[in-house]
Amino acid sequence: MRVDEALRIYLSEFRLPGEAPLISALLEHFAARWRECNNFQLANNDAAFGLSYACIMLNTDQHNTNVRRQSSPMTVEDFKRNLSKMNNNENFDDGMLTEIYNAIKSDEILLPAEHTGRVRESYLWKLMLKRTVTTGEKFLHVPTGAYNHDI
Repeated sequence: MRVDEALRIYLSEFRLPGEAPLISALLEHFAARWRECNNFQLANNDAAFGLSYACIMLNTDQHNTNVRRQSSPMTVEDFKRNLSKMNNNENFDDGMLTEIYNAIKSDEILLPAEHTGRVRESYLWKLMLKRTVTTGEKFLHVPTGAYNHDI
C-alpha cells in the first residue's frame, strides 16, 4: 500500500492537530508502522517520515484555499525536488513519487470534519459497518416483510 493510501485511511479516523510538534509525533509513529507493514524500498524510518510529511504538505499546497499563494501550486517536479536525497541520501522511486503526486492532486486527503456529500455518506457508512463487528453492540435483524401486515 502506497503511503498516500495509508494516510487516507489513517486520517479518516481523526483530525490532525494544528501544532507542528504533535503532527510530527503522529506522523513519526505512522511512518514507522507503515514502513514495518509494507515492503517498500525505504532506507529507514526517517525516509518514511519525510515522505509522509511531504504528502501532508502536498495535500495542503494543492487543496487548502487558506494558504496564501506566493506562487503557483507545487508541480510534480517540485515535489520530487523537495524529496531529493531523503531516502538515506538516495532518491525515492521516481514512478512512486509521480503516482503519489497525481493521486493527491486529483483526490484531496480529507479529514472527517471536512467530509461532505457522497464522501461523508461513504465515511458514515464505513463507521456504521465498523461498529457492527464490535462485540459490545447488538443489532436486531428483522426478516424482510415481517411487519408488512401492520401497514
